Amino acid sequence: MSLPTTSKVFILKRSIDDSGVKASGPDSHFTLTTQPVTLPSPETPNLILVQVLAISNDPSQILWIRGGAPDLPIVGEADPVKTYGIGRVLAVGKNVGKFKTGDLVFDLMVWAEYYTYEPTDRAYVVNGGRPLEFPLSTYLGILSTSGLTTYVGLKNVLEFKPGQSLIVSGAAGSVGHVVVQYAKNVLGASKVVAIAGSADKCAWLEKHGADEAVNYKSAEFTNELAEAVGPDGADAFFDNVAGRVYDAVLPNMKFHGKVALCGAISQYNSKGTYNADTHMVVLIRRLHVIGFTLWDHYDETPNFLKECTDAIKSGKIWIGEGTETVVDLRGKFEGIPKTWAGLFQGKNNGKLVSILAD
Repeated sequence: MSLPTTSKVFILKRSIDDSGVKASGPDSHFTLTTQPVTLPSPETPNLILVQVLAISNDPSQILWIRGGAPDLPIVGEADPVKTYGIGRVLAVGKNVGKFKTGDLVFDLMVWAEYYTYEPTDRAYVVNGGRPLEFPLSTYLGILSTSGLTTYVGLKNVLEFKPGQSLIVSGAAGSVGHVVVQYAKNVLGASKVVAIAGSADKCAWLEKHGADEAVNYKSAEFTNELAEAVGPDGADAFFDNVAGRVYDAVLPNMKFHGKVALCGAISQYNSKGTYNADTHMVVLIRRLHVIGFTLWDHYDETPNFLKECTDAIKSGKIWIGEGTETVVDLRGKFEGIPKTWAGLFQGKNNGKLVSILAD
């Protein structure tokens, strides 16, 4: 095929405040542009050109837009919107030895049809260059950031051991459902209590690793959670939500229990409030509360990919219905922002992936 000369690209029109994401219309936070494609050349020998095939939709992208931390990707006004993605390599600069034309590459990409860039240190060829063993979307979810977050959160941060008990918030989300399955079916948790936002999601979780699942929208959520955990409390808590769910969980922890702070999706579109009572629970129960991001743990990728692939093949981790929401945007590129915004409205089960091209 001939190489492209232009590409559709979404850029950030303005930052996103506490009023929430506006994905379309005159107040949209994003602008669809058409930009020229730069090809790798003798003057740019470290670049590769990819056709973006699929992109990940993650709540953490809102932190990149807001400049939430100096070591995270930054998306400023008029910048292309960054995302994790998988692209097919169309051209490589002469200094690029890690990738070749035709490779499927996982890396930090942008909302674009085509993308010319210098690969990050974290980039790798999907499935080691072998034919894909699972749907492409799986390599953006369980076999990508969702699974790696689970792996390092349970093993490195919580130091989770067989026979321990675990509470998981946001348990039907892209990370949460993997945490539930991994803790129970791979690491041998004695009990996993999952927290989700509907009866259907709770029922699904109880089919795939959760011993108990509690609906946080229930009027009796606090009592139902305490009953599900039991009087002995939980050894560990993997939190993806923050806010009132976090506040409700902490009194159900064992003394000296461990809490991994992975996400705060309930707070991304609000300022939130400080709860002094929660602070006292942490103090009195001597809880170990640890925040983490993937950026400190990418060296675990090879070990994670092997262990997680084996777990999928052995049936310990389910990758079928309910583990991902795949949106077909082939020929509908303009739908990218609206699809991403759906994350904050709870429209997805599991990982939310957008397919842009074959």
